[in-house]
Amino acid sequence: MLQTLLLYLYGSPTSCKESRILTKGGLFMIKIHNPIPIDKIGDPYVLYWDGIYYMYATSHVQGFYCWTSRDLDGWSEPVFCYKATERSFGNSMFWAPEVYEFNGKFYMYYTAHWKIYTGEQLRIGVAVADHPQGPFKDV
Repeated sequence: MLQTLLLYLYGSPTSCKESRILTKGGLFMIKIHNPIPIDKIGDPYVLYWDGIYYMYATSHVQGFYCWTSRDLDGWSEPVFCYKATERSFGNSMFWAPEVYEFNGKFYMYYTAHWKIYTGEQLRIGVAVADHPQGPFKDV
């Protein structure tokens, strides 16, 4: 079932805690502020699935963390959703993960250094999981 989610993101000098999610005319209106309370990341990507936002980012030397939120304001502690193993094609420089749901599976596309080369050889990898928080395993 294809659902359309429209978000109106706006800032306000008042606290985000006063009204996290408002509904008006069937649209979600979410009050958030910059910056979100997560640091030491880059290249964030957010997936909305089953009422929860999942954020993936360049976040660890050996893989990726995932954070969750119901309102784009309060975020969970990170969960290690992908960690490089002997089976992984990459061994370092993991960045820019994106996750897509297809036929009940979740596919993570990411960049990493290809471990068979000694020089810098960046490639795109694919990992799969049964849940948006992983664990993701290379295909």
